[in-house]
Amino acid sequence: MQIKYRVLVFMWLFVVALVLSGCRPIVSKRHAGIPESAVWAGGYDGGAWFNCDVDQDRKVNRCRVYGEQSGELLIQADFRLKRLGRAATRSELRYDSFDYLNRRTIGLENGLILERVEESSNRK
Repeated sequence: MQIKYRVLVFMWLFVVALVLSGCRPIVSKRHAGIPESAVWAGGYDGGAWFNCDVDQDRKVNRCRVYGEQSGELLIQADFRLKRLGRAATRSELRYDSFDYLNRRTIGLENGLILERVEESSNRK
């Protein structure tokens, strides 16, 4: 009886480990034209390649977002932290998500959101 119990526990743990190992997003391949400094971020439904620089003088992050499937440049624009009005620091630039519909926001892992700067406010 003890052996059957151990075998069942082992099998159950094996199945749980197998399921959990398949729960991680798969990083997309880096297409030609995506810079080495770009970082992939996303989830189970896909992701994107992000490459943002910090421009302290203008208080913006100059970001380029590349498509996961094709490697095409989806957007190149200036962004600022929503509600804070400043650029994210290098340590805050840990990407989480991208708003594919309107291409106006980039989510960061720490709950911060980069919001696209309008062209008129970009020329200050």
